[in-house]
Amino acid sequence: MKKVAAGLISLIVGCFVFFLGVDTRAKLIPNYLYRVYLDDQVIGVVDSKIELEKYIDERESSLKDKYSVDDVHVPNGLEVRKVITFSDEKNSVEEIYNKISELRSFTIDGYQYTIKKKVEDEEGKETEEDVYIYTVDEKVFDESITNVVKAFVGEKNLTNFVNNTQEKVVETGSTYNDIYIDNEITHKAVRISSDETIFTNSDDLSQYLLFSNIKNRKKYIVKKGDTISSVSDKNHINVEEFLISNPDFTSKDNMLYEGQVVTVDYPDPIVDVIVNIIEVKDEVSKYKVEEHENSSLNMGIEKVIQEGQDGMNRVTNKILYRNGLIEGTVNLNTEEIKPTVNKIVDIGTRYVSGVGGRYWTMPTRGMISAQFGEWRYSVARRGRYRHTGVDIAGATWTPVYAANNGVITMLTSSYGTYGLFIAINHNNGYGTAYGHLAGFASGLKVGSVVERGQLIGYMGNTGGSSGTHLHFEAYYGGSHPGYDESRYFNGLSLFR
Repeated sequence: MKKVAAGLISLIVGCFVFFLGVDTRAKLIPNYLYRVYLDDQVIGVVDSKIELEKYIDERESSLKDKYSVDDVHVPNGLEVRKVITFSDEKNSVEEIYNKISELRSFTIDGYQYTIKKKVEDEEGKETEEDVYIYTVDEKVFDESITNVVKAFVGEKNLTNFVNNTQEKVVETGSTYNDIYIDNEITHKAVRISSDETIFTNSDDLSQYLLFSNIKNRKKYIVKKGDTISSVSDKNHINVEEFLISNPDFTSKDNMLYEGQVVTVDYPDPIVDVIVNIIEVKDEVSKYKVEEHENSSLNMGIEKVIQEGQDGMNRVTNKILYRNGLIEGTVNLNTEEIKPTVNKIVDIGTRYVSGVGGRYWTMPTRGMISAQFGEWRYSVARRGRYRHTGVDIAGATWTPVYAANNGVITMLTSSYGTYGLFIAINHNNGYGTAYGHLAGFASGLKVGSVVERGQLIGYMGNTGGSSGTHLHFEAYYGGSHPGYDESRYFNGLSLFR
């Protein structure tokens, strides 16, 4: 009896152990799930990565409609990893979708363009910064670049250049020698976060590339009697800048009507459009006044020996434009068509006075690349200002001469954005200044007396200059006016 009882107990214990062992083994079977990470932080676990991606794609149909794309993807920084776990806890794809929606924007397939934009710091030094452009179609970017180039050269000129159908220069005229974008531009296929600015059409992107923004463009309501020139001047922009901002206008002579709304921004291009033009034109060669000393005449007495006559030269220049502004010029050929006859005047003194006379001499030879009074933008001045001088473009080391007799009041290698700089007091109510020089004539210093036509320096590209030229200023009074624009006047008016 004891043996039967003992066997029964052993059987019961054995069965218990058997079933316990089976149950334990069942719980040790692992689960294959997908853990969802956002920036390496776990936000949940789902059954299927594919189901999560499919659910997101279906729920974000509005993004597909907005950008005309076929798929919407998980956000950047989100990763779904397959894991082996012994836990049964998991989330629904809807729960994970809702969590993601609160934390991060979803993505679409597209392209990221990186443009190295040239910028100026407050000291006038050029640096580069990366500008990122996002599109869903490479064609949008290509069309926008073409539109930006058209803004500076015109559609007809660009078409003729590309098709090699430019009219040949017979006597005078110009042809485009090269047109290109002077920026490093790279692009790659990426998944774009929907909270980025994504360009879907070339018109918006063209405006952004030209003006660095597509919103908050400055507008002006045309008043009775307004012209493109007057509207431009009221809003501190040049006519060329007005035409770029308003591509529907083709000329400064286009009519405006009262109540019309126009854009009066000035371009701040992200890309630099470089245009090389070969220009052949006839230029008047102004006669010079030759002063001959005559000891038989009293001091201050002048006698005209020969009247002067202007000549004519056919000049061939290679001109470099950056975003519509002349940056440099190289003379390729000069042919005399009509000789210049200088005016000869006998002056009754040999004494070199520090007082300027009635006659003035052009300070250098070259092409006028910027006129007096044009509107400019300066980082250093934090705003718009009128051009206080006349820019004469030419080759580096072109001689620069004193415009009249006078005394040097400033001679410095660093004067703000002027670079190497000379100022002369002519002691006759006027002063002149010469900026961006490459070097000074030897022997000069502050206090030196110079005479009209005397070599004082050489044309250069120093200071805040964007190309080789002489910045020539004329002003009232003997001291340099600095930022006092009221004392400047057009220096070209001195030369007859």
